[in-house]
Amino acid sequence: MNIENIDHFEVKRIETRNNKYIIDTENLSNISRNYNKQKSYSEFKTSFRSYEENLLEKIELRKVYFNINSNLNSIFDLNSNTIVSVENLKNIISSNTKEISNLRSNISETKDKQDNAEGMIRSAIHQRNTYTETVGADMIVKVREKAKKKAEKGKVLKGRKGIIFSIISSQDSTERVNKEIVTNCKNMISDFENELEAREQLIKIVESNYQTILDIQEMQNQYSIINKRKNTSFDSLSHYTINEEIKIVTTLKKGTYTIPTLPYKWKQARLEADFLVEQSIDEKILSKIKEKYIESGGNFRDLTIEEGYARGLITTIIQPVKDIIFDNIYMKNRIETPLKLDSITYIPNTTIQYDFASREFRPNLMEKAQGEIDKYYFKISASYDDVFYGLDKENEVLRKNGERENIQVGSLEKTITNGNWGE
Repeated sequence: MNIENIDHFEVKRIETRNNKYIIDTENLSNISRNYNKQKSYSEFKTSFRSYEENLLEKIELRKVYFNINSNLNSIFDLNSNTIVSVENLKNIISSNTKEISNLRSNISETKDKQDNAEGMIRSAIHQRNTYTETVGADMIVKVREKAKKKAEKGKVLKGRKGIIFSIISSQDSTERVNKEIVTNCKNMISDFENELEAREQLIKIVESNYQTILDIQEMQNQYSIINKRKNTSFDSLSHYTINEEIKIVTTLKKGTYTIPTLPYKWKQARLEADFLVEQSIDEKILSKIKEKYIESGGNFRDLTIEEGYARGLITTIIQPVKDIIFDNIYMKNRIETPLKLDSITYIPNTTIQYDFASREFRPNLMEKAQGEIDKYYFKISASYDDVFYGLDKENEVLRKNGERENIQVGSLEKTITNGNWGE
């Protein structure tokens, strides 16, 4: 499609683009994939096929789908009252980021509870083994058998054997109860991790569709500017974006000149003008120029478009639509993935938080007289074992000799902000 007589053309960006989701400008495959996937809820949720339906309800997947779907439909809606709004998608990302932070805390707390229960089990087993060695394994077997027979008759074992049975029963009970706790903790951790994974997947999909909405909206805006109407079909809009070209006419300089006011100079000026343009302007256009020249009667006038072309003051270039929409300005100013402050306190690729500590020093009157001032200290640290968790043995060997305990920045003793954090 060729559009003429445009003095200047510049694509206006409604929103900047997230560079994490690169545009395939050759065929818009990633944009098309996202658009086609939201045509039905059943297709949309295929990315979550490994999760149970109750979890999808918990993360409100259907609500997220309708939000994305309604925004994309609004872009092609001819109703002028329909608007595109991505604020709800931003809120979805924010709320799920907070939920992920809470899940990480829950996982950490539950693991601590599991570790404590496993410690109680080990302690109970150790106590039972020690006690068995003291009273003898045969005695323990006899006491258990006799207690069982007594229980069948509704009676309890008394005397020394009754005391022995009470002790080993307490040990058994401690082991049994804590085994149940361990089992419950493992199930809870599995559920938490499953939900965390689902929410992370949801954030990725929302971020990707968020950007798709902005890209398609930009495509629609460009189409509307050139064609003075909206395109109601994504396939048609994509075809236009990929295949059409736009002629951009740019006026580099708007020139004027004075036509001589004295009649005897008109002929000379006209000859000079004819000489400048006759090689690039046909007779019909040249005739119109002469006519305007005579009619002006010596007044100022602008150059005609044809004269502008002839003098190199107007240029024309032809560019693909996709290069105009997704130009360098649009791509350069795309916002990176939003910083997730709720997860910045965690060691990357783990559910383990850094250790945070702070201290402040306030001098007394005598110390102030000597020049002391208020001082504030902070320290952020983590064990190298946690930071390097998951590395293979070969990489672990590469760790420096001094990097065997903690990695940290800051100090609680000196007012510094550096440390052995590395680069």
